Amino acid sequence: MVLIKKDHEAPGIFYIGLKLVFAAGLMKLLSITLIAQDLGNNITADQYEIDSEMQGNRFAVQIPFTRKAVQSLQNQTEIFQDRVVYVPDQETDASSNIVFRVGFFASEDQVMELLADWPLSIIPLQITQVSSEEHSSVINQLSNDTALLEEAGPVVLFLSTGTDFLQQLSSAQFLAKARNLYDQKKFQQAALQYQLLSLMADDATAAWGKELMGLSLEKAGKPDLAVKAYSEVLSDYPDAAGVARVEQRLMGLQTAANELQPALRRAASGTGSKQIYTRGVVGQYYRTLSRGINGDGKEEVMSLLSTDFDLRTSIRWSGHDLQARINGYAIRDGLDGDKSKLRLKRVNVEYQHLRSGASIKIGRQKDFDSGVFTSFDGLTASYPLLEKVEVSVSAGKPIYFSDLHDEIDYSFYAASLNWKLNEAWRLTSYYNSQTLNGVTDREALGWRAQFIGERMTTSLNIDYDIAFAELNNLMWNATFRVNDRASVSAIVGKQHSPFLTASNILIGQSDLNLNIYLQSKDNTDSLLDDALARTSLSQYYSISLNAALTEKTNLLASYYSSELTDIPSASFLLGQDVIDDTRMEFSQQIYSTQLIRRGLFHKSESTAVGFRRNSGSHSVSNQFFINERIRFGSRLTIAPKLSFSNIQFSTSSESQDQLRYSIAITYKPSGGTELNLEIGNESIANEIRESDFDSTYIFVGYRLIF
Repeated sequence: MVLIKKDHEAPGIFYIGLKLVFAAGLMKLLSITLIAQDLGNNITADQYEIDSEMQGNRFAVQIPFTRKAVQSLQNQTEIFQDRVVYVPDQETDASSNIVFRVGFFASEDQVMELLADWPLSIIPLQITQVSSEEHSSVINQLSNDTALLEEAGPVVLFLSTGTDFLQQLSSAQFLAKARNLYDQKKFQQAALQYQLLSLMADDATAAWGKELMGLSLEKAGKPDLAVKAYSEVLSDYPDAAGVARVEQRLMGLQTAANELQPALRRAASGTGSKQIYTRGVVGQYYRTLSRGINGDGKEEVMSLLSTDFDLRTSIRWSGHDLQARINGYAIRDGLDGDKSKLRLKRVNVEYQHLRSGASIKIGRQKDFDSGVFTSFDGLTASYPLLEKVEVSVSAGKPIYFSDLHDEIDYSFYAASLNWKLNEAWRLTSYYNSQTLNGVTDREALGWRAQFIGERMTTSLNIDYDIAFAELNNLMWNATFRVNDRASVSAIVGKQHSPFLTASNILIGQSDLNLNIYLQSKDNTDSLLDDALARTSLSQYYSISLNAALTEKTNLLASYYSSELTDIPSASFLLGQDVIDDTRMEFSQQIYSTQLIRRGLFHKSESTAVGFRRNSGSHSVSNQFFINERIRFGSRLTIAPKLSFSNIQFSTSSESQDQLRYSIAITYKPSGGTELNLEIGNESIANEIRESDFDSTYIFVGYRLIF
């Protein structure tokens, strides 16, 4: 039998010739032949005779399409060798599970008689009577295999004795059909083919398939399901070649970068066309850290209970969409209750008029197109002026989540223009004006250009501060897929650190009363110059390679270099008289390489062995590490880690050795529940102070996704 899963594209079109050989009056399925064809070529196929008995049968066995089920069926090919296996036509939805069917049988009794020889009690089975339409569609594909490329009906697979089905079928069938459906703008049906592809493929292909599934769902107007597909790529295949590209696509759909994207489930439906969706994630984690010096016993230095939550509700009815979101975390400090806090990162309500595309969002939010560096309390309104051009305006108060900034009266307004040139190119520009206590804090123009193609994804971000007359931020990044086995990523950037604002005057002056400071006209006039003097300049670049050396081995290599200049001296930051304010510099270079091997010790296991060298202005460190991740089915994952680091300090001949080891266990008792436990230890032998540190930590918690 065959395994299949979502989302993948191929440069050419393939078709599969299916040869049925009859022996002793029974249809024997002996081979599946792949024949590659270009798009421009005519596709021809043998015509097949269909067993008249099979034409009259209407019963089938329905089985969840999982790796476990496929492997079990694969071990019982002699029982099912005369049967056809197919995936019924079904929609891709977050709440639906892909199934396949084995048919056809004349009666339920015939099914039960055959299943008695199949020890598959751990796999839920269901006997179903298929419709005449579905039966005819399957028979049609047996008679005419060009339907594989032309129709959106069932995907027909086959069983043959003594064959490893995970190797028997190439990805070509599903890639070809998915690409054909995608080109016909049948995006929902294309997403199903990509979903099937990801179930049968190796990790690299499965990750690519899931990504293309997400892209198809985007085109089908199902952004929530696309978010789920992209999130699964990042969580299930963190080492895949296209991770950077997937992160950018996910960022384009959701407002927050690199955040956990909760799963979507339809909770209830109203009457008529009204639909109510709820989704969210809630988790609680307890962290404790105990530390000892020179073997004198350990003392608890950290005891934190954190609660994370991200809850969303959406009500959709004819032409309207209303969404509400609350996202944040609470921390309870077991050692110092005064440090306990509740932080709300997003609390907002958004309304969108679906026909016109107009939308308005009110509350605490984050808008990457407004030029605000942090969350803000306020309002954002958007309206599509043209089919591909949208204008947005925002206003409110920036929120910095800092006691130092909470006393400052911030306000801002911004306007942005989003221009979607085509499916690949998108341009964004913005103007932002921000004040603090009535004076200019920041006034800037920004631009962002994004390109997302089949082989390359790139973006360029520019932020120029008019008030400071300085380039605030310049960053370019790109990911290029060399071929199906290798990709290269690069990032180049230059920015002020932290980003330029007048409130940088507070750097090193935590006790400065800004209200009193700004009462002097001299201080107001020199505010921007003084803030600039306290701001450093950062330049950086990196390049990384992800290459598949073999089907089970990947190489990840990267180089990162950064330089921080114009660092103010400590005397200057403290407001002391400085005769010679010599600016400091700090540089850092990181070389990293690791090999990831899958199935080294266990078929569902991956091993990462690597080396990392960090060379900075004050020290050089060399780290060796080995990380394991072993999956036991789809529910249990065990991940032990071990690393050793040696740090040589450039200011002296002393060194420091660090040994870290840990084991993390993740258990998913159900699709929406995740339990986590991690225990680790760190030992530090420090020659400088002739002291040894030994630390032990425990991390335990749970996450509920709904």
